[in-house]
Amino acid sequence: MKRLLSLLFAAALLLLLATPVLADGLPTTISGTDPVVDRADLLTFSEEAALRTNANDIELAHGCQVIIVTVDGLGGSSAQDYADWFFLNNGYGTGADRDGILLLVSMEDRDYHISTHGFAIDAFTDNGLLYLEDAFLSDLSDGNYYDAFRAYQDRAEDMLSCYDGSATPAEYEEMEEDHVTTPVLADGLPTTISGTDPVVDRADLLTFSEEAALRTNANDIELAHGCQVIIVTVDGLGGSSAQDYADWFFLNNGYGTGADRDGILLLVSMEDRDYHISTHGFAIDAFTDNGLLYLEDGFLSDLSDGNYYDAFRAYQDRAEDMLSYYDGSATPEEREEMEKAYESFAHKTPFAGISIGAAVLGFLGSLLPMSRLKKEVKTVHKQSNAGNYVRDNSLNVGVSRDIYLYANVTSHVIQRSTSSGGGGGLGGGGSSTHSTGGSTFGGHGGKF
Repeated sequence: MKRLLSLLFAAALLLLLATPVLADGLPTTISGTDPVVDRADLLTFSEEAALRTNANDIELAHGCQVIIVTVDGLGGSSAQDYADWFFLNNGYGTGADRDGILLLVSMEDRDYHISTHGFAIDAFTDNGLLYLEDAFLSDLSDGNYYDAFRAYQDRAEDMLSCYDGSATPAEYEEMEEDHVTTPVLADGLPTTISGTDPVVDRADLLTFSEEAALRTNANDIELAHGCQVIIVTVDGLGGSSAQDYADWFFLNNGYGTGADRDGILLLVSMEDRDYHISTHGFAIDAFTDNGLLYLEDGFLSDLSDGNYYDAFRAYQDRAEDMLSYYDGSATPEEREEMEKAYESFAHKTPFAGISIGAAVLGFLGSLLPMSRLKKEVKTVHKQSNAGNYVRDNSLNVGVSRDIYLYANVTSHVIQRSTSSGGGGGLGGGGSSTHSTGGSTFGGHGGKF
């Protein structure tokens, strides 16, 4: 009996010693909620215990809870909603403001979501979240779950130490060098990405690592050319046309770079195998009607064959080439090479014989069959649920109601010529435009 009491006393003493007194208002105890909830059973007992200990150490050092949750499925919820409500309803977060970051992994459809709350929203910016994901997505995709979760914790701790000033100058400099994703650019181009996710894979066509690679490439293109290149995949259109869905998705989710919201969005819907490209801002002129056909030629074959990553990467690469042609950043040699590639494409299409240098190129572009133009301008169908247009991002707590008030949408074709400092869009000709929600869009679409 005495031996048992001695053991209990020793255990209590050890527990007290594990709760150090910290300065600067940081908590002296952990928040009391389990930072590692492995409902999908991806970890061994010892791995779970090691991650839990590390999470508690991070919380004690930085006053922010770093949480991991794995589940088999989402029960019909979106990953964002599940993560946000799991955080709220289970009392997560440190202190009165409930400061915390939660990584949710759902195995059923291989979804993940990171929710931030309290000061973690500022500590993990949109750019920062991409940097955080870059540390663990490859291991997560490959099934190395402990390595992925430990990498998530370690990078989160590094970022917290940068945010709260506890990192040494040498550590801060090392992290800054590792996180070179937003260089300072000249000529008025943005020094940060626009803050919206350029790769939204709701149809689950990509792996974690493929999605991350496309996202990084999209951000690099935006930084280089001041134009957002977006990919959106969905299971179905909910009764809308592909054009309406793409235009409204762009508008209502804040896409586009700068005041004019310059961007190009490729929408892929799997239900009826529809695709549509919407252009906005100067992208309307950079991607003319002829240019859009050339752009599609780069990815439609892979898209049709189910090689989704290859298709989306080809879309990004050709879009970047066309942007460099338009803005004049391509070298003369690169421009000549692109013109030859376009000429080769033009000769094998119904527009064979069109020459880049021909004075009649714009005129020929205006003679596109009216039936094709009319087909592009489709009747608008309103969305009955505004949630279809909501972009997944950080935690936003509150009452949510979907109330459709009214729509006032007109669509008509306006042929416009192009002009730019770089000499116009690749392929020449004009751009057919239409109005959605009071904004002017260009674009083209079809079946794959």
